[in-house]
Amino acid sequence: SAMFSKPFPNFSCKMNAWVTEIASQWLMGNSKVNDVEIDGGKIGKGHGLLVERCRYLEESKCASVCINTCKIPTQEFFMKDMGLPLEVKPNYEDFRFLSFSILFFN
Repeated sequence: SAMFSKPFPNFSCKMNAWVTEIASQWLMGNSKVNDVEIDGGKIGKGHGLLVERCRYLEESKCASVCINTCKIPTQEFFMKDMGLPLEVKPNYEDFRFLSFSILFFN
């Protein structure tokens, strides 16, 4: 898998954002691929995923559960198994609007 992301990092980021949008609807809820700032000001077109309202976080109502069972394992999986650095950025401030961004870096 890392063999694929290394020669085609830009395509890999876009493809993973797209696949995650489709495959994770059942767990996280509605989401959409978006553009994100990467590498100190550079815009990664289609490298991000905005989750409008995370069902997992909403149901658990616990930042610790989110961090330990979703955020950290997801970041580790994408880095180790997919070869793509990833940052999951949840919004814990307002549990009524549980949005976060998933940023794929190349």
